[in-house]
Amino acid sequence: RIFLLLRLSPAMPFNALNYIGGITAIKFKSYFLSTSVGVIPGLIWTIFVGATFGTVGSKGVDGNQQLDEKSAVNKGVVLGLGIGLGVMG
Repeated sequence: RIFLLLRLSPAMPFNALNYIGGITAIKFKSYFLSTSVGVIPGLIWTIFVGATFGTVGSKGVDGNQQLDEKSAVNKGVVLGLGIGLGVMG
């Protein structure tokens, strides 16, 4: 359970958790299940940001092609928010 909570924590880098899992007496099955479940929220967030950025690129921010002259700025804002919120967890 603790290893799963550590995997869900954005404060713990994956490399450090890999080393911790290797030097402790955690069973492989527990390590594998915790890692499999623990990466799902980050994976969903990455897919969501990528899909949103792709939608903004093809349809404009509000589904309207009239914003093409500002689309670079709007894409930058959406991408910046996605990365910023992803980093902050």
